[in-house]
Amino acid sequence: AKIVTISNFLADPALDNLFFQLSTGDSIVTEAVKEEAEESKPVQEDVIQLDGIKLNLPSVSKEEAITEAGKLLRELGYVDGAYIPAMLEREELVTTYIGMGLAIPHGTTHGDDVIHKTGIVLLQYPDGIQFGDEKAQLVIGIAGKGGEHMEVLSKICLALEDEAVLNKMKTTNDKEWILKQLS
Repeated sequence: AKIVTISNFLADPALDNLFFQLSTGDSIVTEAVKEEAEESKPVQEDVIQLDGIKLNLPSVSKEEAITEAGKLLRELGYVDGAYIPAMLEREELVTTYIGMGLAIPHGTTHGDDVIHKTGIVLLQYPDGIQFGDEKAQLVIGIAGKGGEHMEVLSKICLALEDEAVLNKMKTTNDKEWILKQLS
């Protein structure tokens, strides 16, 4: 059992870490890990590219959607092929569906040689992908080099905290608009 003290419900990193652990199954990031990540180079600006956005895809199984996200991460040079099975393994351990029509698949623990650089891809399935009893219209694959996955996840959550933005992202045909929202 772990005790997590939350000082400020609206702006406490401990709450963000707890949410991340509960929604992804990853360990809570300690202050030491966070400081180490902050001392390393900042997350590059091109974590998402126009080619990393696929819209109006037909519904498939969640495994096929996760595999497609992994293939796109690989095609864009973020990861190598070993990352795709790690993404599927993560989904078997704990769902990457986080609610509100959004799933954020990512890999389990792996060596730094598997992730070449931090990046995200977005796949839009307007009719939804079945994740247990829920449907995800957006599947955002992430790969974080070193400790950067927390920062990437935080940026995604901030970009999508506005429900109107999230809902538009589920149906828009405008890749440039999505790129702007997630950059």
